Amino acid sequence: MLRFIDTVIVPYVDATRQELHLPPDQPALAICDVFAAHRAESFRSKLLQNNIWLVFVPACCTGELQPLDLSVNDGYKNELKKCFTQWYADQVASSMGEGEDISGKKVDLRMSVMKPIHAGWLMRAHTQMGMKQHIIQLGFEKAGILSCIAKAQPSTPLTGTVCVLKLSNTVLDS
Repeated sequence: MLRFIDTVIVPYVDATRQELHLPPDQPALAICDVFAAHRAESFRSKLLQNNIWLVFVPACCTGELQPLDLSVNDGYKNELKKCFTQWYADQVASSMGEGEDISGKKVDLRMSVMKPIHAGWLMRAHTQMGMKQHIIQLGFEKAGILSCIAKAQPSTPLTGTVCVLKLSNTVLDS
């Protein structure tokens, strides 16, 4: 997990701070579930060293408090289902066009076949969600994060924190 922080989270936060013309020490907010690796002292310390504040979503509450669960994930899942359904129908239809009896037709669902196809679907879903900023922001509103930041008192450590979610070259801030 520490390598993930060093190679993904910190570079992302640093680039976002720079893109938004924020000071390098501008506080950032990481929202994590209570997975054991997220609770490790080394994980928490590494984030704090980079002025990234960690907030945990309590166990069994991600459906109510995790912004992505409240807005974005459904869109991803629906797009992936749509892609699979179309792909599967195309596989069956190609057999019908050749005059085969499709009652015994088996579509090849081996991992080696599906992985590269699925990767393309993920990229498509990512692009689709990147065009829907309002859905992303809705998750942060539903979770109460935007209103909490807006109500922060001047003495609060997170005052001035900018909630940022970057998806496909789109920046959403509040």
